Amino acid sequence: MPIAFAELASSPRIETESRERSFLATGSSDEEDIKSAAEATLPFTDGGLGNRRIAVEPIDSNQGFWEVRADYRSSSPVTPPEVGQSAFEFEIGTTSSHITQSKATVGGYAPAGAPSMPDFDEAIGVTQDGVDGCDILVPEARFSETHYLSSAFVTAAYRRTLRSLTGKVNSGSFRDHAAGEVLFLGARGGKRANDDVWEVTFSFATSDNATGLSVGAITGIAKGGWEYLWVYYEPVVSADRIALQPAFAYVERVYDSGDFSALGIGS
Repeated sequence: MPIAFAELASSPRIETESRERSFLATGSSDEEDIKSAAEATLPFTDGGLGNRRIAVEPIDSNQGFWEVRADYRSSSPVTPPEVGQSAFEFEIGTTSSHITQSKATVGGYAPAGAPSMPDFDEAIGVTQDGVDGCDILVPEARFSETHYLSSAFVTAAYRRTLRSLTGKVNSGSFRDHAAGEVLFLGARGGKRANDDVWEVTFSFATSDNATGLSVGAITGIAKGGWEYLWVYYEPVVSADRIALQPAFAYVERVYDSGDFSALGIGS
């Protein structure tokens, strides 16, 4: 059976300086035969890119099924970033958070003939000893920035500044976020071997400031993005039973603030 190539539906994969085409190859159970046929059959250039590289991986070599990838890259040398240049990444996901209040109680059920149910004012998991609450997923936003800095800038004193700002929130506006919304998670970096440039990546997490929050009958609560809100519950009589309901809400500052201009990457 002659060796044949059929391009996969996921092909091609195109990037700025490279292209990759993937094929299903059939007709031989010998890897070297497949590779030789691919080198002789597949185009030497694609989209103006050359430097073709062929890679062969078995899908079921006994039956003569192979995946063949043809990788094309620019012949132009890649110029490393210079001092003052930067790159940015972001990640939007979720993180676990423990809550003791729901947004609304949407149902309550009791045996037939039971007395009226007590009102816990949206408290979750109320027991005789307290409020257990539950864990939920809440949005989490993180971003990182890689900056290229000179050795004259990345001194021992500067690295101490990075350490002192790690775990602090912004005292002023930073990256279109109000004061108190950005938490500096730290930085990592290294000096390139062939020049005097440091590549330093800074990591941050964001949480929005909020106003007008409510907990049960308590309203008008304001909370900074990285401040902590907790609730004190007191027993009340509801439906002839003792029930725990929110009595007071407290907002705590748990992170110090810092001047992020000291990072040297702008605001």
